[in-house]
Amino acid sequence: MEFTGFDIETSGLMNDSESFVSIIGMLDCDGMRQFTGGYADFNKFGKETEKRILTEFLLNLPKSPILTYNGLNFDVPFLKRSFSRFEWDDGFKEKIEYFYSLRQLDIAKFCFGLFGRKVSKDEACWRICGVYMPRTTDGFYTARTYNCGCLEEDEHYRNIFHNSVDLVATVRMHLSLLKYSDYREFVKSEGFEL
Repeated sequence: MEFTGFDIETSGLMNDSESFVSIIGMLDCDGMRQFTGGYADFNKFGKETEKRILTEFLLNLPKSPILTYNGLNFDVPFLKRSFSRFEWDDGFKEKIEYFYSLRQLDIAKFCFGLFGRKVSKDEACWRICGVYMPRTTDGFYTARTYNCGCLEEDEHYRNIFHNSVDLVATVRMHLSLLKYSDYREFVKSEGFEL
């Protein structure tokens, strides 16, 4: 079964009513697409930029089920809240309903059971794939690890990079886990055929 890797970046957490979607990223057979609403200071934009990001995304919805890491608990509920902030015409309302109807496979659900506790995407990726995803204390990847000085100076590009790495890590974990029968059984129990 084909999936679309899916991840969002935000300016804050769900319980912060002033936080907004800053990036929506997708990764599938057609490549990586990131919707950013144009160049914006990550911590200073608001509803206007968020609506541009949501509109870009709705015009480019995935065709296949989405693959997330903790998307059922964070990404999708955050998007639902963001969609509800705006008035949408009927065409966009249909697109929003289509997005809600997409089936989702959340790898975190399997990993939480596997490790017996909640684990971050970083830890799961390290333990499953052997890939270390170094981050600074604020949650962003350390730019010097990737030898890309521009990321230290420009938060917009740092967030795009962060989203790219998260998308690749999610898809890579899924592909790595497919070799294990327990994971294949989990995927089937979630209603997907392999």
